[in-house]
Amino acid sequence: MQYSVLTAQQAQDYSSEEGWGRVDQLAGVEVGNAVGVSLGRVLFKPGQADPLHAHDNCEEVVYVVSGVFSYTLGDESVILRRGDTLVVSAGVFHNGRNIGSEPAEIIRVLSAGKGEVRIAST
Repeated sequence: MQYSVLTAQQAQDYSSEEGWGRVDQLAGVEVGNAVGVSLGRVLFKPGQADPLHAHDNCEEVVYVVSGVFSYTLGDESVILRRGDTLVVSAGVFHNGRNIGSEPAEIIRVLSAGKGEVRIAST
């Protein structure tokens, strides 16, 4: 395959609603259009956070499209705003919380076609 196009209409088949927001898978093994990288668009509801998790097999790059986030990384936290980029090393527990009053959006890239997800035990 030399290239693959995923139309906006087709991308709806790879979206999942979560209690805290929505994940749109745009590229990767699960979508069937990439083997070495995964791309997604993630929408967070105001005040909501995704579960604390780690990707043992890959790095994650987060780019903030809109909103303000508090990202937890291990024992640390960082505030991210529109235009900021965060790189999370493999195996580091992390999550993002939309600390604004409006919906917020990130683009996330994993350095693997399918990221292993390990949810932190509580």
